[in-house]
Amino acid sequence: MKKWGALGVLIIGLVIGVAWWSRQTPRSVPVNTTSKTKPAVPKLTLREERRQPELRYVSVILYAIDHDR
Repeated sequence: MKKWGALGVLIIGLVIGVAWWSRQTPRSVPVNTTSKTKPAVPKLTLREERRQPELRYVSVILYAIDHDR
């Protein structure tokens, strides 16, 4: 009976050791990611706003959202 107890402790210790060791090793190599740059958006000019009046509403809404915080 003692033989099975020692074998059980050994197996449980082995399982815990393998589980701990597998968590310690990195699973994947970190990759250096480059930050994506936003595309350049031209500034809204008065001429463009007069050509497209709906841009005025959009710009007012975006201004309110941006400066509300």
